[in-house]
Amino acid sequence: LLAWGAARDGFIVRDGSGLSRHDVITPETIVRVLDAMRRSPHFRLFYDALPVGGVDGTIANRMKGTPAQGNVHAKTGTLDMVRSLSGYVTTADGRLLLFSVLANHFTVPTREIERVQDTLAALLAGMPDEQERPLRPGPLRKRAGQRHQRHRAGPVIVCAVPDAILLGT
Repeated sequence: LLAWGAARDGFIVRDGSGLSRHDVITPETIVRVLDAMRRSPHFRLFYDALPVGGVDGTIANRMKGTPAQGNVHAKTGTLDMVRSLSGYVTTADGRLLLFSVLANHFTVPTREIERVQDTLAALLAGMPDEQERPLRPGPLRKRAGQRHQRHRAGPVIVCAVPDAILLGT
């Protein structure tokens, strides 16, 4: 992960399974991995293996009838009180964006978290051109010893494209 540009404080791997509460990763680190894969000679194989919004896999029944349908290639992540959606979205003008949406410790039904994820994916897919960016960077809170800290209780939403647009909560 470090070789791909991830910050040292962007992940903790205790057992490597991805199922442990002690394994943590920031959305920024996930986007770094997605970007490393985008630059890989094996990108097409990786990209084609991801579920497609409104078409197949774990997101077959999501994003239907939105600009995200058929334009989002992403992986879901699920643990108790954790939901994620990370991957690639093709915009209306054909640009490939990288994104990661993570929600932790939420108090609403899971379906509401998925609705927000799907809405963000649809907004990104519907972006008409590079000059128009309806989503702006959100404020970051810095704590001693940490690079960035967002609100601890509640969903953390980060979206990044190759020129690094970041969204706050």
